[in-house]
Amino acid sequence: MKKRCLVVCCLVACFFLSEFANASGELLETRKPFEATLSSKFISKYVDEAGVVVHNRPVIQTEVYVRNAETGIYLDIFYSTSVKNPGRDSNSANEVNYTIGWSKTVGPIDLDAGISYIDLTPLNNGAQGDAVKTFMAVSKEFNVIDGHKVTPFIRMEYGFSVKGNAAESSSGLQLHSGIKHAWQISEKLLINQKLMLVFDDGSYGMNRGWIGSYEVGPSYRINEWVSLDANFRVVGPLHQINDGRKEQFIGMIGLTFYF
Repeated sequence: MKKRCLVVCCLVACFFLSEFANASGELLETRKPFEATLSSKFISKYVDEAGVVVHNRPVIQTEVYVRNAETGIYLDIFYSTSVKNPGRDSNSANEVNYTIGWSKTVGPIDLDAGISYIDLTPLNNGAQGDAVKTFMAVSKEFNVIDGHKVTPFIRMEYGFSVKGNAAESSSGLQLHSGIKHAWQISEKLLINQKLMLVFDDGSYGMNRGWIGSYEVGPSYRINEWVSLDANFRVVGPLHQINDGRKEQFIGMIGLTFYF
């Protein structure tokens, strides 16, 4: 399964490269054929959106995103590693996610759907303990007043273990809903907020429950190519859950490069 996913990733990458080559003679067009970002962030601890503490120490997380503007097809590669012990396969902070997806504005709404292969510790060890996640999201951006945009969204995720865990305890559904707020204070300074509610149906061996989160932070556009980003997030269960999840506070700072 893992090899198939990697082959598909390579094919999509080749498609992107061929499209880039075909577009190289059309430099006078104002619309870019591709959108690409590279981000690297220092995070105080690795806690996922469902409030599960993946690693309770600082991590560095790097992400590469490339999207074909015409078709909406994108490739995303996410890499997480421990600050104290970078690259050690025995560390729970080490993780690589390979995602192939499609995002497009259809009528008045924005759609996003795809599939991710999650390579967990130990890395590159066949499919042992790894997982697959499928997802679909719907959102709509509204310009409320000058400088303020709000985006309600809903996202459905279904994940399951590939090998090494009982499928009954490792698969499950998550429903994410919430609202994002972007406040453009100046040409270079943006304040982002997100309020989210997650219903966890018992995915990856956790108990069923409701998880709430709030995050806020500035993004300063240093120039056309780089932004400096920071973020503070609080996440936790909204009721008693007997699986170890509790209120968590997470800080982040990093850089994003735009191409």
